[in-house]
Amino acid sequence: MDDIEDQLTDREGFGAFLSLVHLCQRLLSTLERETQAAGHLTLSSYEALAVLAHAPDGRLRMQDLAAAVVTSKSGATRTVASLEAQGYVERVIPPENRRVTYAVVTDAGRAAWRNAAPGFFARVHEHFGRHLDPGDAQLLQKLLHRISTGLDPGSTPPEPSDR
Repeated sequence: MDDIEDQLTDREGFGAFLSLVHLCQRLLSTLERETQAAGHLTLSSYEALAVLAHAPDGRLRMQDLAAAVVTSKSGATRTVASLEAQGYVERVIPPENRRVTYAVVTDAGRAAWRNAAPGFFARVHEHFGRHLDPGDAQLLQKLLHRISTGLDPGSTPPEPSDR
């Protein structure tokens, strides 16, 4: 065990990483459990609808939606299938390029996203935001943005107002 710990050159960074992973897992699990208990959208459905609602013409290619919500193509397909069954999203295959499939938010999907937003925001505040002191959120966002863009320089994390 000591040999492994000796190889750790950034103990503080690794400790912060473990804390972040632990927080994300607990926070997402809590939000998902509470959201489902209240009979609202799942987190993945909420995020997909938010991304589509902000996309030009309310539509994205499936692969772009998967990238925007940071999931696999199959994960995006499952989420869109569920949203489609609820009438919140339609899949559109343009006749000029049948190799591409778009996910398009419907009016019902926009309404479901708008209706879910206040409860979602309240839960995020309860479990996360209220624990931050003034200025903490901006600092945290700045740090996470730096790390995120370091992972994928071509990708920019969404602004909070985008969701």
